[in-house]
Amino acid sequence: MHARELIRRGAKYHPNHTGVIFQGKSLTFEQVLHRSNKLANALLRMGLKKGDRVASLLSNSLQSVEIDFALLLSGLVRVPLNTRLSENEHRHMINETEAKAILFTEEFTDRVTALKPTLSSVEHYCQLNSTPNKKTMRSI
Repeated sequence: MHARELIRRGAKYHPNHTGVIFQGKSLTFEQVLHRSNKLANALLRMGLKKGDRVASLLSNSLQSVEIDFALLLSGLVRVPLNTRLSENEHRHMINETEAKAILFTEEFTDRVTALKPTLSSVEHYCQLNSTPNKKTMRSI
């Protein structure tokens, strides 16, 4: 069984059971699947295609689980960026993997802004859960 099926199966057979808990907040299996599907579809509507690499720069949260599942459900390849790495290390990872998009939360806006001029493959800069403060970045 593929991991995608495990996600769907949890929502099908245990929709109202707690699927994820983080710092006192929780989501049901159904909520995780719904939110993951919503993000997966948004990424695909942007023009990303199965097999494209997507970097993610965010701290652990409920949303980090949704993002992982969204990438899995859409067939996009996850490039996780450790938040403790340096700007040069992030640049190297993104350029070497030829990531087409980067997903990040507001706390990493300054880092992504600094990286942007040196990222040759990134076409989509997606700030999550807030209004992006740079015109070249989008919110999803």
